[in-house]
Amino acid sequence: MSKPTENPDRETYVSSPVPFDFGAQELLGNPALDNVVTCMVAMGAELWATRRRLGALEAILEEHGVPADAVSSYVPSKEQEEAWEAERDRFIALALAPLGDKAFRKNSSDDNGFTQF
Repeated sequence: MSKPTENPDRETYVSSPVPFDFGAQELLGNPALDNVVTCMVAMGAELWATRRRLGALEAILEEHGVPADAVSSYVPSKEQEEAWEAERDRFIALALAPLGDKAFRKNSSDDNGFTQF
């Protein structure tokens, strides 16, 4: 991560991002493949944001006397475990179920089940 400059009057060379309409483009030769890659990039960004927040939370807890291993050694109650499993299952169904959709595979495969890209 870059540090702020020592001199706030120093000139910077940052340009504005070029707008891009993802929905109107086919980048990898197959719209379904584009969707999978877009999904993976979005999930990666969400995972990184979550890891950053978790790191900050662990640092704050440690500053307040909660040891770093308290999270990994925490044992949830039965009710918490059931709630977390239900949330995990919901997330998997929402995020990954379309990748195994048989209707999609039927429409995008040849008779042998091989995907045509």
